[in-house]
Amino acid sequence: MLISIIVPIYNAERFLEECLESICRQTCKDLEILLIDDGSADSSPQICGRFAEKDSRVRFFQKENGGPSDTRNYGIERASGDYIMFFDSDDYAEPTLCEKLLQAIESAKADFAMCGYYNVATARTTQRLLFEGSREFRDKSYREDILVPTLGLVGKGLKNPEKLDKLTPVWARLYRRDIIVNYNIRYIDLKKVPSECLLFNLNYCLHAGSAVYVNEPLYYYRRNTGVSQTKHYRENLWSRWSYWIDYMKRLLASLGDPGDLTDAYYSRLCCAVIPLGGNAMKRATRRERLDEMKSFLKHDAFREGFAVFDYSNCPVYWRLFFYSAKKCRVRVFYFLTWAMRKILDFRKK
Repeated sequence: MLISIIVPIYNAERFLEECLESICRQTCKDLEILLIDDGSADSSPQICGRFAEKDSRVRFFQKENGGPSDTRNYGIERASGDYIMFFDSDDYAEPTLCEKLLQAIESAKADFAMCGYYNVATARTTQRLLFEGSREFRDKSYREDILVPTLGLVGKGLKNPEKLDKLTPVWARLYRRDIIVNYNIRYIDLKKVPSECLLFNLNYCLHAGSAVYVNEPLYYYRRNTGVSQTKHYRENLWSRWSYWIDYMKRLLASLGDPGDLTDAYYSRLCCAVIPLGGNAMKRATRRERLDEMKSFLKHDAFREGFAVFDYSNCPVYWRLFFYSAKKCRVRVFYFLTWAMRKILDFRKK
């Protein structure tokens, strides 16, 4: 049973050896390890070359820079395993990650497997578990607990808005390659969309019908390393959300009767004011921040979204936050965004 592990690499020399060592020492030995260098200017290619020389399972590719989406797609097209797993080049894993996910997906005859992970920040490492106890998801539970929450939180799920993206990451998962290939599931370039992983997982979940969860943290996700592109102001972020909105409207229309996915869509759309506000806060002056917030809050898409989005289950702070966005109270929204970013920055340290 072969697993293809795809590792996109770009200027990752600082943590790359630790990442690759953790992959090569997996207790599941039947692996195909695809290292894809996306035009690095540091010593990453040399590190990859050394691993390819000493481990016959390693396949090393070099390509012109095209971004993480293009690099992962490059790997998908060259993978030959029954299953596919994605690693970020600054992360690492427990030796039993592949073995335990493979055992779970085979035992449950599921379409994909997930596990918990460790969030590795500057000052501390914290454990993140996705559900209470190991579980299988099928039929109603698959739709309610996996498919819908992958797109957006609805109903009682909004009691914990901070869990919006708990099912977004593509790492710490094992996918069936035949589903990816048969339905031509690929990543969309980050120059077009705000999150490559969100749409990849959503499209995969729409074509899958079951999942299994291993209630152990087996993957180490490293934050704020300089490899991840999350610190600086993101140009044209609103245009990427506009692309996402058009894409999602076409996708939902193609489903015929999307049901509660429509509510999840409006929830995700309205929650977009969180990253948009955070991004605006990275502007140089207060005036620029306020002007950018006013610009996107007045957009018709949010007026449409907030007319439907029911955030009554949210905690008080979040109700105030969404109310200020809905009513376009820009200065209140500015202050609440500032407070939220301070809290999030503290938690990430």
